[in-house]
Amino acid sequence: MGPTHDARFRSAHKHLDVFESGWKAEHHEAMALYDFQEFLAEGLGLFEWLTERSQDFRWLIFVGKLDADPVAAQNEKAMFQRWLHTAAECERNLEHFETRFGMVEGAEKFRLAVAEIGKFLANWQPPVKSLARGLRARRLSDEEVVARRSLLASP
Repeated sequence: MGPTHDARFRSAHKHLDVFESGWKAEHHEAMALYDFQEFLAEGLGLFEWLTERSQDFRWLIFVGKLDADPVAAQNEKAMFQRWLHTAAECERNLEHFETRFGMVEGAEKFRLAVAEIGKFLANWQPPVKSLARGLRARRLSDEEVVARRSLLASP
């Protein structure tokens, strides 16, 4: 059975080797896609978190609860620039996976986030306090509270 058996199935073994290595390559590529999609989802989550923090920061300055701080404003801008820089590197991988698999989950939302941050940075201005005093948050004195309540209670 020895050498005759090997010669008889040599071609079959070659085909099995090709089949096996092809499957493993496909499997590894599919797992890389899955990992990349998870990475995109995390990047989008970070985008949303950074955007919320930025909006809160800007609102607090606008209504006068925080003083405008040029260092904090530059830090806000820098965090978006950093996210956008990383996103640009990810876009190359995104294009690769889209070419390879046709569709990548989260790709559209990711591109919208990239565009939103790009637009934000292109028009970036440091946050400022509202010029309309009526829009600023402030504490009312006890007398002001009583006066406003009586005003609301009057017919």
